[in-house]
Amino acid sequence: MLRICLDVRNIKSIKTGLGRYALNLLGGIADLDSDNEYILLKHPSYRNRIIDRPNFRELPLADDISSVRSVLTHSKVINRLKPDVYHALMHFLPFGLDCPRTLVTLHDLIWIESPHLAFTNRLKALYNRHIKGRFIKHAVRRADIVIVISEATRQRAIEVLGVPSSKCHLIYHGVEEKFLTGESQKRSADVPAHERLKFFSGVGEQYIISLGHTKPYKNVEGIIKAFNLIRSTHADVKLVIVGRGDRYPVLRRLVEELRLGDRVLFWSSRTDTELSDADIILLFRHAKMLVFPSFVEGFGFPIVEAMAVGCPVLTSNVSAPKEIAADAGLLVNPHNVNEIAAGNGETADRRDVKA
Repeated sequence: MLRICLDVRNIKSIKTGLGRYALNLLGGIADLDSDNEYILLKHPSYRNRIIDRPNFRELPLADDISSVRSVLTHSKVINRLKPDVYHALMHFLPFGLDCPRTLVTLHDLIWIESPHLAFTNRLKALYNRHIKGRFIKHAVRRADIVIVISEATRQRAIEVLGVPSSKCHLIYHGVEEKFLTGESQKRSADVPAHERLKFFSGVGEQYIISLGHTKPYKNVEGIIKAFNLIRSTHADVKLVIVGRGDRYPVLRRLVEELRLGDRVLFWSSRTDTELSDADIILLFRHAKMLVFPSFVEGFGFPIVEAMAVGCPVLTSNVSAPKEIAADAGLLVNPHNVNEIAAGNGETADRRDVKA
């Protein structure tokens, strides 16, 4: 029997792509393996039980997995557990780790290659590139196996970080079954979203959806500017922005400057009740399209989730989105607002919105 330690501190109370990856991976492992012992290092802020199985135990470990304190000192805690295998589900490994086998999941290289697109504060961007960037480089060099989530990330890991291709293993994210089966369709007569989302009427309004956080690399400003270009030709269509509102004040000012008024609607999981997956499935079902023109991505969960529900997708012709959407989505240049707008109009015209 093996003792396997999984660092899952990227699971937080507010859902993120990293947290969704970790939760689904753990659920899959639990279904497959009842023999080996698993120790889950969880963030203390996440109070829910992650896996309720006899061979799983959970140990709260302070600090984010990417923090300086975690990288410099937490090997002592992990070494005392004497794991046979240690897997960090985000791209950081503590210095001084003493474990026979180590794995790390490398999601992207944004902090190293494009920190200005992840952080609006210039000093924070420089700090993450030069300090945490070194931690990421240490992790991929120290690990016996580096799991990457897209070919785009794999190529950058090899070219930029010098990870040998032999230890770089590509494992794509999957889609939860609820998105494929349309879980919310069974509850269409009584869905919380109908009550909680003010823009959603009984017959359904026509809207385009943007889903995800609002960091610069998500290009939400570009989405708003592109939407402004089709406002007159698609007067009955609204833009709905759903996700973490890190930069909502900036986006709201842009909406005001463009005089879009109530044509752009925000739903922030920070300031309101967080949307359930059933709500998001419902939004995808009724949306004219998902618009997701990121400048860079490691993967892009909303792309595959929207497609699974049957919602058309407009996304970037660069990085992982080009790879994930392929010929099933409408690919545009994320730096070209006119091209995003043309794609918005084309896809909106083709979508038959159902009540």
